[in-house]
Parts: sequence; C-alpha cells; structure tokens
Amino acid sequence: SLDSYPRDSEDVYARVTPIDSLQISELRRLVPEIQLASPHVTAWNQGPELRRLGQSRKPGWRAMDEHGLEMMNLELAAGRGFSATDRMFRRPVVILGHGLAGQLGVDETCIGGTLTYGGQTAELIGILKSQDVPFSGEDGRDFGPDVQVFLPFGAFREALPADAYALPAWQVHVGLSMTREEAEAALRAGLRSLRGLKAKEPDKAMAFFAKAYF
Repeated sequence: SLDSYPRDSEDVYARVTPIDSLQISELRRLVPEIQLASPHVTAWNQGPELRRLGQSRKPGWRAMDEHGLEMMNLELAAGRGFSATDRMFRRPVVILGHGLAGQLGVDETCIGGTLTYGGQTAELIGILKSQDVPFSGEDGRDFGPDVQVFLPFGAFREALPADAYALPAWQVHVGLSMTREEAEAALRAGLRSLRGLKAKEPDKAMAFFAKAYF
C-alpha cells in the first residue's frame, strides 16, 4: 500500500502529496517486479447517507478500479465486481460491505435494485463476504470493508461533497520472486528516487508510506 501522507507527522492528514499515475508508471520502471498497480480513495465519514426503503446509514466510502477487490483480498458473496467500463463511464453502481448490507436490509435478492445517496440513484451490483478481521478505530467503531460502500474510481468525486476530505493511495502487487522485506525496500528506494531524495534525507520529506502485505 502506497499512501500519500507522512505517517510520522503530528497531523498526518494536513500535508497530502498524492502519488499520481505518472509517478506510478515511473515506479514500475524502477521496480519491474511490480505486476499490477491499482488506485483507490477512501473517505471514512465524509460522504452522504446511503438510503434504501426507509433505512439509512452514513458509511465509509471507498473508490477503486476493476482490480481493487482482488488487490485488497475482498471476495464477493453475491453479484459482480467493477469493470473497466464502470470506471471509464463513471457508472452509478455500488458494492456494499457485508455488515452495511445487513444494516440496510439488503441481501443477494436485492442485486440489481437501487439505493440513493446525495440525490443520486445507484444500482447495487455486489455484496462482499464478511471479513474475518475487524477494522476498529480508537473509539471502537468498525471502519473496515464490512461497513463501507464501494464505488467505481471515476465516480467517487461525484458522490461526495466538494469539501469532503478523501485519502488517495495505491495498491501494488509485487511478484513472488521477492520477500515482503525485499518488496518494501524496493518500493521505498523507488519512491525515494522519484522524490529526488539524497541518501541522508529522511523519508518524511517524501510524504509516502510503503508497506507490503502478504
């Protein structure tokens, strides 16, 4: 996961320096073991309420491309994932986390039905399987995929208010020829090179975080 903010800053959300697609292309040249790169954006509680048949919830919002579910090891319980066409044409389609679907009274029989948010109507195309590991914040609330709504990458900004804070990041898949430690070191070195950092300059000047998950 390549997050575009410094983890050691006192205010990690204050100095966002997005990693853009051109930098990712150059990173893939520097680290040829990268097999796939997938962008995603998260807004934890910045989006509108999601409504269906009188039920409403204020979920976390996440946008991803057609590779996003695979990159995050998220499996569908019903329906389908996003396609390149969904992304390119900014289709109003959504995938619900398992817990959020339950809160809204949604199950596999609702696939193809509609939900509303912010004055927009979207088609429900998928429901995720329940996650084995909860994602809990400091206040104890779950904020992981189980209670998130997922959108195609191109449709994200149209769903959220203009002043909503969104956290951009990239997921990259590195081939099995590298260990986790080797992958982290290669990604970090590549990003340092992209930022033009000298040998003794600290990583925090780069506003990125590289972490490999296996």
